[in-house]
Amino acid sequence: MKQVSVSPGKPNVVSTGSNQSVTSIIGPNDSVFYPAGESIIAGQLIALIGGKAYRYDVGQRAHAYTLIGIALNSSLTAGVLAIGTGPTVIVPGWGLTPGATYRAGRDGRLMIGTADPDASFSQIIGRAVSSQQLVFTPQLIIFS
Repeated sequence: MKQVSVSPGKPNVVSTGSNQSVTSIIGPNDSVFYPAGESIIAGQLIALIGGKAYRYDVGQRAHAYTLIGIALNSSLTAGVLAIGTGPTVIVPGWGLTPGATYRAGRDGRLMIGTADPDASFSQIIGRAVSSQQLVFTPQLIIFS
C-alpha cells in the first residue's frame, strides 16, 4: 500500500510500505507533489495555478509560463499528484514515439507535428528517447 501526504510548509512524504522503493512509484527523476485541481491522467502536462495542479493547455493564454512538469500518476480532483520535473520523465506504458519531438497541446496532451493554429501559444516540450521516456526540456513559448 502506498500513501502520499502533502502539507503546506512541510516536506512531502511518500510511504510505500515494506520493501518497495519510492522510485517504483514516482520514477527515477526529479519530482514534486501537489494536490490536483481537476482529474488528471499520468503522462499529461501539468500547470501549477494557485498551488494546485491542472492540465496544461495551449488554448488558454493564462496557462503560459505555468508549466511545471508531467503527471507521473493519475489523480482525481483533490488527490495527490506526483509530477516529474525532469530532466528525464518516465511514465510506464506511455506510448511515445521514440525520436519524436513533442510539443504542448490542449488539455494536458503532448503532440507531434506542427503547432495548433488555433492555440494561444506554442511550446516544444522535449524529445522521446523511448516509448515511455521523455527528455523534458521545455522551450521558449511562442505566442500566436
